[in-house]
Amino acid sequence: MRVKQWLLAAVLATGVLLLYYMHAVGGPGHSGLQTMLASLFLAAEAEPYSDTCILFNKSRLLAELVSPVTTQQPTTAPVDVRTLGQDLLLPWRHNRSASRHLMDEINNCTNTQADAILTRTNTRVGQKIRYYIQHEKTFQASRGFYNTLPRDSPLPVTPYRRCSVVGNGAVLLGSGCGQEIDRADFVFRSNLPPLTGNFTRDTGQKANWTTANPISQLNWRFNLLSNKPANKDKFARHVRQYSGLLWVSAFGVKAATTVSVRAQRVLREKNVKSLGVVYGNPRHFAAVRDYWAYNGLSMRLSTGIYLTTIALSTCDEVHLFGFWPFDVSHSGEKLLYHYYDKPDTKMNPILDPAFLHNLPKEFLKLVNLHRNGVLKIHLETCQQTS
Repeated sequence: MRVKQWLLAAVLATGVLLLYYMHAVGGPGHSGLQTMLASLFLAAEAEPYSDTCILFNKSRLLAELVSPVTTQQPTTAPVDVRTLGQDLLLPWRHNRSASRHLMDEINNCTNTQADAILTRTNTRVGQKIRYYIQHEKTFQASRGFYNTLPRDSPLPVTPYRRCSVVGNGAVLLGSGCGQEIDRADFVFRSNLPPLTGNFTRDTGQKANWTTANPISQLNWRFNLLSNKPANKDKFARHVRQYSGLLWVSAFGVKAATTVSVRAQRVLREKNVKSLGVVYGNPRHFAAVRDYWAYNGLSMRLSTGIYLTTIALSTCDEVHLFGFWPFDVSHSGEKLLYHYYDKPDTKMNPILDPAFLHNLPKEFLKLVNLHRNGVLKIHLETCQQTS
């Protein structure tokens, strides 16, 4: 009997690890494997996060992770993009009461200021941290791990006045919005985008919170698990353009923890003092996921809407740049996917977010918040000052 249980656990762990790779980078899977993994996962006993605002829906999450993609592709607009663009270019006015109401609603679900990042305040030595994808697994916080955590949350109790959340959409290219982005009190960026050279005028250079996917970025792009000096040097050189926090989702599965801890060690070894690696709290991610699931979105959230949620719960006024999930602009011009893509760039199918996220649906949710004055989506060409 114990042998059977061990074999089931081993197969389940391997299967969920494959699912996480699909989840992290948007990769497709084979339907037979998907069916098998779904049945194995649902047969396992997975304890829910009891303190999230909406109870963890194991069946729904698994169905979304392993089912064939049937959602809109991010390059296909479910609406008239010209009309949508004209709408977003109309004069906008901040609705402070609506913003405060949404901030309170999110913070009633999860305390972003205190819990978005693992700290020595919300974590204890010996605590078992439950993974939010490989849900039957836990990581026990050793004294050494605990000592690498910040003492308290780096987010302030008093909200920032103005925040910029910068996506990597090609709509940002030629916008001239760099100065407008940088004048925010706090700037969020995702997945280690380039900010130097010819990009600076459009992207700005300020970075207070930058995300790095542990699988697609730290492992595949920089190959930090190899421990080769050349890879460490390449990673250290690239991240010197950022400052503040390098946020990594270290607790999706165990493999993500290993490479995330390695990234922190590399920054210490290379004496990169302007940037500190922090680990995302899986309980906070689960709560945000459940909040948006309750409000009609997929349980497979993109980094963009997760960062926007953090901003909405920690900033009085939120401005989005580089958010436009379609392959044509509002004026009808053909767009690349990322602002830093070259014209001949071809999207690797397993890295295509279309396999994981419903970006148009997320974007339209943000459009509704824009219309209500809760946040502003920038599509205009920004005015530069000398």
